[in-house]
Amino acid sequence: MVIVNHGPGLFDGYNPELSEGESTSDLIANLRRCFVEYGARPIVYLHSLLDADNLEMFGRQELLLESPIPTVTTIRDAAEHFHIAHVEHGVQPVAGLPHLAAPKPRSRDLPVIGFFGFLQFGGKDFEAIANAVLALDGKLVGSIASRNPEQIKRLADFLAQKGVRCDLATGWVSDEELARRLSEADILYLPQKDHDHWNNSGTARFCANLDRPIIVPPHQPFLDMQQAAIFASEHDVPAIVAYLRNPARYAEAVARVRAYRGTHPMGSTIREIIANLGRIVRTQSGRRFATPNSTSAMQLALVSDTMFCSRIGAAEPDRPLPA
Repeated sequence: MVIVNHGPGLFDGYNPELSEGESTSDLIANLRRCFVEYGARPIVYLHSLLDADNLEMFGRQELLLESPIPTVTTIRDAAEHFHIAHVEHGVQPVAGLPHLAAPKPRSRDLPVIGFFGFLQFGGKDFEAIANAVLALDGKLVGSIASRNPEQIKRLADFLAQKGVRCDLATGWVSDEELARRLSEADILYLPQKDHDHWNNSGTARFCANLDRPIIVPPHQPFLDMQQAAIFASEHDVPAIVAYLRNPARYAEAVARVRAYRGTHPMGSTIREIIANLGRIVRTQSGRRFATPNSTSAMQLALVSDTMFCSRIGAAEPDRPLPA
């Protein structure tokens, strides 16, 4: 089994000046060769997808979607839009979690807020996290992933100018260290600006390892997290944190996270992709492939007999396909 974890950043380095799609076509050709010459089973696992208004990269994405290589995505909305198979992105396991301390009772006016992610000024909403921590008279803990000293200094200066109390690691820390740092928080808050493409958040799913309420903005890349996360705009966060100071409400929020973690382990995600992709495509074919949109020959061959016949025999230019 060859699983290619693929996102927009891998469409020829996201730089149209460097190539005209050769690396994407090379990928397809090499995956096909792995199948024909070595008997390997290739699958392209799409964790981000672009829309047609991205003129440079959409065509390269289509090379993948229309190739004979099976594709699957972790994003429910993208699966519906592009008519490809969907497998939920599970919660990746982290060693040592049972040894982490439970959150301690704290002053009502001094909550500890946890945050982590890549240091992306265009993507992460550092203004929102700073404003929320200040409004709560709280402290910020967690980690920022970057090795760029200028970017790290820029963020440190920003937080210092805002007057945010914080204890943030920078660079790349281990999963165990990251979990330990986040376990010091009462609430996990992951503000991020809305993306112009389909995406979902491994960051929020990592946080689901911890028995803490998770607050996220109500847009991409968090829309598939509604079973676990609390959706809130920046201005609603202080009121939600105040609501969660009630022990029963806090426990209810934690129970949602714990339940999601139990039903969405990463091990199940991988098993589904490796062993059950054919069954998944057949099961989802009724709602994923019920339009005249083209799909790859491999995917078309995997839909139910009824859907296959309707796709190839009953479609006419001026008459819709039967339901």
